[in-house]
Amino acid sequence: MNPHRSLLPAALRAGALLLGLTLAAGDTRADDWTGADKSKHLLAGAFIAAAATTASRDEFTGFAAGAAAGLLKELHDAAGHGNPSTKDFLVTVLGAYLGAKLTGYAITPDGVSYTFRWRFQ
Repeated sequence: MNPHRSLLPAALRAGALLLGLTLAAGDTRADDWTGADKSKHLLAGAFIAAAATTASRDEFTGFAAGAAAGLLKELHDAAGHGNPSTKDFLVTVLGAYLGAKLTGYAITPDGVSYTFRWRFQ
């Protein structure tokens, strides 16, 4: 077992709390769930998670990488470099989950096979 794995959920929870507090004190612009940037957030989270899952052969690591990228992006926005959005963060996390989970599927002439295992503990 990866010794850092037990730290990742706590770090993500702390990051999400920090993001929530930052957004509550910051810009409260209207942010539609179907905004044009949501597809970019979904795809970015999925691609980062897929790359990390492939490199590590571990879905949890891939998911954590995609979610952390979304968290860092929104914290960067909250620091005055953009418009922070909780919805953007959540869509990026959804993309990270899908990217990590779907990376292990392979379509071959013999059918669909699954090469990785979900290892949340």
